[in-house]
Amino acid sequence: MGFNVPILNRDSDAVRAATKQWVEQPQNQKKLVLVIVSVALLLDNMLYMVIVPIIPKYLRDIHAYEVEFYGYHNETERLPNGTVIVRAVGAKIDYLDEDMELGWLFASKALLQIFVNPMSGYIIDRIGYELPMVIGLVVMFSSTAIFALGRSYSVLFFARSLQGFGSAFADTSGLAMIADRFSEEGERSAALGIALAFISFGFYVTVKLLRAFPHHTWAIASVGLAMEGIACLSVPYTTSVMQLIIPLSFVCFGIALVDTSLLPMLGHLVDTRHVPVYGSVYAIADISYSLAYAFGPIMAGWIVGNMSFFALNVIIFLSNILYAPVIFLLRRVHGYDSLAPKAEMTTLKNDTYDQIQAGNGATETTAAHNYQPTDYGTQPSNYQNSFPQAEYPAGFDPLNPQW
Repeated sequence: MGFNVPILNRDSDAVRAATKQWVEQPQNQKKLVLVIVSVALLLDNMLYMVIVPIIPKYLRDIHAYEVEFYGYHNETERLPNGTVIVRAVGAKIDYLDEDMELGWLFASKALLQIFVNPMSGYIIDRIGYELPMVIGLVVMFSSTAIFALGRSYSVLFFARSLQGFGSAFADTSGLAMIADRFSEEGERSAALGIALAFISFGFYVTVKLLRAFPHHTWAIASVGLAMEGIACLSVPYTTSVMQLIIPLSFVCFGIALVDTSLLPMLGHLVDTRHVPVYGSVYAIADISYSLAYAFGPIMAGWIVGNMSFFALNVIIFLSNILYAPVIFLLRRVHGYDSLAPKAEMTTLKNDTYDQIQAGNGATETTAAHNYQPTDYGTQPSNYQNSFPQAEYPAGFDPLNPQW
């Protein structure tokens, strides 16, 4: 007899038994997995979404950059007590290498994640999904605590890199767990869309499109890629925050279209053409994200510093528009047939015969033209005369040294 649980007003043993019974049901286990993975993705991306808006000002406040003053003139003022004060009026501050250092800070997570993902995928395939996810969440919690206590660029850089180590385990194991538990393609697309919706609401909207057009995911991904490019091209022409919200919303929605379309396609390819081991394949997907997050900020910082922000958006527009037709090559992916066992792949056609003996129905024999069956028990046979006779005596053994 346990204690009384508040609110529920039931005995703790009864609540424990009911909870265990609910969890043991397969359909409820799927829902529980979806909730756990969704929260893990939310926690992983929450740190990134919180840091991006405030980290530039925070780095300036902790004097992480070298500064240079320019465009000022001196004004001198003599106080009544004879003290002379010289002021620099109209000065502007240039934070040296700010774009590059910001780029390296944001990219540090993805740089480490690139190297950890192959290892995490291998480990997930060997030991399962649960323990790697717990490891990833613990590491991400540690990196968040270090971020809160960091007061220098090096400490923040270390915390950001540590987050990449945790994400390599948490994100990969989460996506692989969903692909493993939700085996049916439509169900898997919906589950991945819901999980990714905790990153962006646009992912949930695209699930409706995938259900309406299950065999046109390549077209949805291509439209999303083109949408991102066009939206990026319009960003430099905005003049207010409200105007900027519109193209950025289209960028995020385009990302949702691409991710929600292609991630379930990876699981479908594994099911139909390879061994259904999802840890490695979603580690590859995570590596592609990491490459973009690693080299994207670094290259963007260099382009903005040496060319202009407008040139950066033009380059993004051209790359997306030119690559969108390439996704057309994926249109036949959903036409692949699943690999089935031999027992399921063998088709018997016994229309010629009235009956087939038990155990002999695995193959079908068709009589050749003018073929006469022979009863070897009653009919004479010239079998021995049809082949050359042996030139050695009976019992000859070429490996026996006595011969």
